[in-house]
Amino acid sequence: MAWRLCGRATGCAGCAGLPPALLNWRAIGSACVSKAEVRAHLAARRGALLQRSAELRERLALHGHALRPVAQWADRVQTGWRWLHAHPWVPVLAAIALAAYRPRRAWTWLLWAWRGWRGWRRWTALWARSVMGVRGPKSRWSA
Repeated sequence: MAWRLCGRATGCAGCAGLPPALLNWRAIGSACVSKAEVRAHLAARRGALLQRSAELRERLALHGHALRPVAQWADRVQTGWRWLHAHPWVPVLAAIALAAYRPRRAWTWLLWAWRGWRGWRRWTALWARSVMGVRGPKSRWSA
């Protein structure tokens, strides 16, 4: 649909050459398009968007089988994480067994876990500061 301009070279102050969907109702009063035209355009646009959404849903249903293994893997991870939250004694028991059976290896794992935790804390603090602009309280362990 071609929009009518008011005849001026640059368009009127109300429309400024923009489609009516981008105008507010006060500007439409002084623009060269009517409210009925805008409503008709918006209704047609809404219908086209609804049709496009339906087509995309059908395509996702047809091609979604390729994502099924990834979704199943994510579901298994989520189920395992929930089970671990419901049974927190299992990793504690495993750590005690490791410390009793191989004390040197237990200390090595503990050291790596400590480094990983500190690294994670530093990374999230840096991320929050640089990307999100969050300035939290300074602590001894933050970067």
